[in-house]
Amino acid sequence: MEILFIYANSCRDCRRMHRFLEKAIKEAEKDVEILEVNSDTEKAIDLAIEHGIEDIPGCVIGDTKFFGKRGFSYSGILEAMKQLP
Repeated sequence: MEILFIYANSCRDCRRMHRFLEKAIKEAEKDVEILEVNSDTEKAIDLAIEHGIEDIPGCVIGDTKFFGKRGFSYSGILEAMKQLP
């Protein structure tokens, strides 16, 4: 299974979300890959529209999406991770 992660190179909150994702994968003991897509690419724009991600950082874990610097927390990411099969 893949987790979509849209980021920007100079974004501190993007680095924080990425750390949360990696930590939650380990804590929830899930076998998932992070599909990292730079926000400067056409692919990122297409994926953001497709998944309803309105800001960076953004990620989709199963049916749950998180985006924007105030739109995510470690506890929320971990809970979504635990819901994955």
